[in-house]
Amino acid sequence: MVTVFTPCFDTGTRTIGLSHCTSFSNRLYNFSSTNSQGPSLNADYVTKLKQQGPRGPGSYFGDVLASRGLFTSDQALTTSQQTTDPSRSSTTNVLAWKANFVPSMIKMSQMRCSLLEAQLQVGFYTSSCPLAEFIVKYEVSKGFLSDRGVAAGLVRMHFHDCFVRGCDASVLIASTPSSTAEKDSPANNPSLRGRRLGYDVPAGRKDGKVSLSSEASANLPAPTFNVNQLTQAFANKGLTQEEMVTLSGAHTIGRSHCTSFTTRLYNFNATTNQDPSLDPLYASQLRQQCPQGSTIPNLVVPMNPGSSATMDSGYYMDVVANRGLFTSDQILLTNQDTADQVNQNAMNVFLWRRKLAAAMMKMGQIGVITDDTGRFDQIVGRSTEGREAYG
Repeated sequence: MVTVFTPCFDTGTRTIGLSHCTSFSNRLYNFSSTNSQGPSLNADYVTKLKQQGPRGPGSYFGDVLASRGLFTSDQALTTSQQTTDPSRSSTTNVLAWKANFVPSMIKMSQMRCSLLEAQLQVGFYTSSCPLAEFIVKYEVSKGFLSDRGVAAGLVRMHFHDCFVRGCDASVLIASTPSSTAEKDSPANNPSLRGRRLGYDVPAGRKDGKVSLSSEASANLPAPTFNVNQLTQAFANKGLTQEEMVTLSGAHTIGRSHCTSFTTRLYNFNATTNQDPSLDPLYASQLRQQCPQGSTIPNLVVPMNPGSSATMDSGYYMDVVANRGLFTSDQILLTNQDTADQVNQNAMNVFLWRRKLAAAMMKMGQIGVITDDTGRFDQIVGRSTEGREAYG
């Protein structure tokens, strides 16, 4: 299981060494029913500590609960009691969220696969490539150190691969003159990254041989989806509504292209120029970052401005604060069940992380190929015609 911590310098209590923010953040926020911060802590030092670390574990879900979800699909989590409760729980209990996250990831990675327990296993490559897991972990760690955006990119790539033909690496297949592959679909290009990340993953999946741009557009939920559309899109892959809300929390890291949400900023509808569910101050900031009519194709903004490189509950807090970036984020508040989960995750980041790990593992089981319809590719990005191509 991958656990993400936020390192902070503890300059006041030790002359050398480091401390994780989670070890003392209770002294900075909500110390007691009468004091927001520990009264024995120097006020100037408190200010410095708050600048060095995010608002405790669970800022993603806290943002959702505070109507600060970046996407509509984030903020929409607070519109349903069923989704608000998990969101609120994840805000205050990050360990519980982590515990749920792992099985969800496993479940997603086993979509449409039968007899998975017998066919997929941790250590599948022990005989053929004993160092496989070590090599992957090393390369992902190296990539993350050079570019922290790699983590968000890999999570998104996993999601986009599993939702189209299952988890068969078809998102890596190259296009040909006669067929446009998934990676070049508008749903993936140019925003998909990470083709170059950790919980134990049962291995043994074979790579797919087919990759079609049209299937990416048909299977991947759009950032404009409402709660019913989101719920159905995930149900089609064997994932529950709660797992949908949990996986939406992955928007707490990474960035988005302006083109994915500018319809919420300009000419929203015939009567309103701006999406009324979007926090006005946040909308103003987004308009500055994404000017109307810009011809720059790669303008991006952080999904969770407060802690875009940390797996916390900031996404859910944003949704609650009407700061969900996508329509599909903010819309989570319009359904009582999803809104409840958003609030629960915003308040209990440990619970959210546990649920996220479980949901990611579950997603990783979508449509797994273990028979002769797949192949073990040694060359990443081989096209459907067998040509070598690297993404």
